[in-house]
Amino acid sequence: MTERDAFEARFHAAIRGYVGSVSSELDPASLAHRIAEGEPRRHGFPAVVGWRGIAIPRAAWALLLLAGLLAAMVGGMLFVGSHGEPKLPAVVPPVGQVFECPPASTPDEPGPADQARPPEPDMAMAFDRSAGKLVAVANAGDVETWTFDVCTNTWTRMHPDREPDGMNGWDRPVYDIDSQVTIAVNRSTGKVWAYDLQADTWTEKGLAPPYARPWAYDPISGLVVAASSGVAEPTAIFLWNYDVETDTWTPIQQANGPRPSEGVIAYDASVDRIVAYATGAAGFETWLFDVRTGTWSRSRSSAETLGVVAGLGPPRIEYDEAAKRTVIMSNAGAAAYDASANRWEYVVTREPGWMTATMVYDPVNERLVGPGPYVNAEGVHLDRAGVVAFDPGTREWTVLLEGDGGRPAP
Repeated sequence: MTERDAFEARFHAAIRGYVGSVSSELDPASLAHRIAEGEPRRHGFPAVVGWRGIAIPRAAWALLLLAGLLAAMVGGMLFVGSHGEPKLPAVVPPVGQVFECPPASTPDEPGPADQARPPEPDMAMAFDRSAGKLVAVANAGDVETWTFDVCTNTWTRMHPDREPDGMNGWDRPVYDIDSQVTIAVNRSTGKVWAYDLQADTWTEKGLAPPYARPWAYDPISGLVVAASSGVAEPTAIFLWNYDVETDTWTPIQQANGPRPSEGVIAYDASVDRIVAYATGAAGFETWLFDVRTGTWSRSRSSAETLGVVAGLGPPRIEYDEAAKRTVIMSNAGAAAYDASANRWEYVVTREPGWMTATMVYDPVNERLVGPGPYVNAEGVHLDRAGVVAFDPGTREWTVLLEGDGGRPAP
């Protein structure tokens, strides 16, 4: 992370701490991040104002930003009012380019049923926002890399010069918006790999810290957030930042106090918090982590945290950008958490043949996409599953690719 990146993060954290003590509509994260909006993490303030040929001392442009911030605060207080309870600010920072489907695309119509497809439905997947495609890592004797185009609903087998090694499965990959690569960690070896879809190239990185697995992308720091447990403390979640450009893992400082036990995490842009869906003595719990201050807080709705976990393995967790909610999924159903309203609700209960545990968020069509169903309308078990989409807002399913072949269900 560059010096200017570090300043942006510190600037945002300091301002956010002040904004938290007053009632204001100011969006400190957007202001701090906007200095690099034209060319993220590279040119800072000059990129916004267009003064490409003028070198502005760091202290000078910092003071200019602060002056603009204070003016915005005063305006916010005048029009909104300076009284009332502190509230969790809505952040929604820039999250990078989102691909748009070309004209005449048919994202709601099933793709060709006879197309080539991955050999197995249970794959590790992430969404490449700049290309509008799912990146899937599949094990088929050897590792295979596939992409799924959400505009045409078609699979494509990629042919990089080198595929990742390791045959014992992959943890959930994360797309790094700033570096435009998909980060994947092999579950058995702990080796980190980065996939550049435009170049169709896998790059081998170093080893992740023990049990550290990528879970989310922080658009303010431009880093991938990973979680681990059972290292320094037997059950508590430990967090890391990963910078793929320098292949560097940095522990995220966590203030003293309680923290959740083992669980899954996602970044919620609506409140600039990491949401943790964790296990506790009394069942499932909801926790929020402030990356800027390093503090955990247990959600007041923890007593109402909905359980959707069934079977083996952790649930899938995704942030629904359209609805501004975090969605927890497993083969037992799905539930959504609205952090700004501090409220949980079920969005789907288990339906025979439909799998939700491996779905990822598609920002192009604003829905969840993943493999399924495993059983067709006639009750025939499909050898290789198709692809379905689920809209947590409308609770509607759309078949994007029918399963091919079939055999009688046992």
